[in-house]
Amino acid sequence: MARDFSHFKHSFSVCWSSVVDALEALNKLLRDFAVPLAKVNGERLVELCLKSDCGWRKTPSAAVLFSVLENQEEVLGLVSSPGQRYRGERGTETAAICIQSCWRRYLARAAYMCHCRRKWAVQVISLSWAMHAQRCRVKRALQARRFSQLENYRSRAQTHNMCLSTLLKYSPRTLKRIKHLIQGKQAYIVGRVGHVDDLAVADELDVPILGPEPAVSQLHSTKSGGRRIFSVAGVDVPPGQGDVYSLDQLYETLAELMTLNIHMQRWLFKINLQRGGCDTAFCDVCHLSCYNWALQRYRRYGPDLWSSKWVQVKM
Repeated sequence: MARDFSHFKHSFSVCWSSVVDALEALNKLLRDFAVPLAKVNGERLVELCLKSDCGWRKTPSAAVLFSVLENQEEVLGLVSSPGQRYRGERGTETAAICIQSCWRRYLARAAYMCHCRRKWAVQVISLSWAMHAQRCRVKRALQARRFSQLENYRSRAQTHNMCLSTLLKYSPRTLKRIKHLIQGKQAYIVGRVGHVDDLAVADELDVPILGPEPAVSQLHSTKSGGRRIFSVAGVDVPPGQGDVYSLDQLYETLAELMTLNIHMQRWLFKINLQRGGCDTAFCDVCHLSCYNWALQRYRRYGPDLWSSKWVQVKM
């Protein structure tokens, strides 16, 4: 009912609803903190209300409400003092809520920390168990592999076909006995395929070897080496090719031989270092889908043109 307040209300009647909302919010805030005296600057309050285009959609912050006070420092000093919030309206209820929330937060944090410790323990136990199981698996795999290697060693030491020179090299008693038997006599070693152990045995017995050096023997004792020797000596040999070391080379060589010898029905494949029939395979060209087509081309061009290089390249 004060005259100045009535004049203030009449001057800002257009935005008075916003002013009333701001005053009610400020009044509630001051009662909550039990502030005995607060001086409101009307111009600041109206300016604050005019900044809101659609009114107060939510309660403004305490800093915004306190900015319209003339004794702002005094009020802020009182509000910021410890426990001041619990001296105002419903202070006891607010204190109880704060105490309960702090206690619940403490219980929740304690439970969470306990859960984290248990989770960490579970992870450590599971990791330790996984590592233990992994070590056990690796240990069993190593034991099985070593047992397999031992069995393979035993089997190789037994179905293994070592040459006579190797057997003699690892039998000192036999070498000593042979050396005693040939003492004072003319003796020599007649080898089949030269081997480095032949040199060791000959050096131990002090006797010569009738045969080429191991490197020369190894070079010419293979099937490819024998074919080279026959070719150099001018001996007739069947169509073929040696010194084939890759699949691509094998395909190219076989295709060339089949082209040059179109009537050859079967081709043999032999490995250099195998003996006893374990190194032989064969291929019947009559089963190839391109063989009949090649025969037709051969009959078309005739033997003379077929042997020409340009016809073979065209094929």
